[in-house]
Amino acid sequence: MEDYMMALMGLLVFIFASRYLSEVATQKLPSDKKAELIDLFSGGRTLRFGLLILIIGLYFFVVSNRVIPLEIAWISYTVIILLYWITNVYWDYTKLKSHEFPFPFVRSYLLSSGLRLAGILLFLGILIN
Repeated sequence: MEDYMMALMGLLVFIFASRYLSEVATQKLPSDKKAELIDLFSGGRTLRFGLLILIIGLYFFVVSNRVIPLEIAWISYTVIILLYWITNVYWDYTKLKSHEFPFPFVRSYLLSSGLRLAGILLFLGILIN
């Protein structure tokens, strides 16, 4: 239980830092770009969240019904989540670039995404040990 709490606290710290960085970068955008940012990403959020719920639900189904060995399920789930994350960051990056967002904002977005990934990897690393 202690490992889980440490993993969770580490994840929360990285998520907090990521959100703070995103908030600071967004505040520096001109008003028209802030509005464009909201419009740009508002449509896909529900679909992405639904896909994430599906991935997590599938994992719990596989684990609870012992469809495949737990080690294989854990590794598969980790790979799928990382691919999901990488794909989303890439799509967001291409959207930001194609809509000509300022480079400092795009860089902050990528750094923020990297912090979230570091938090996830820390979380998984602590749980695996």
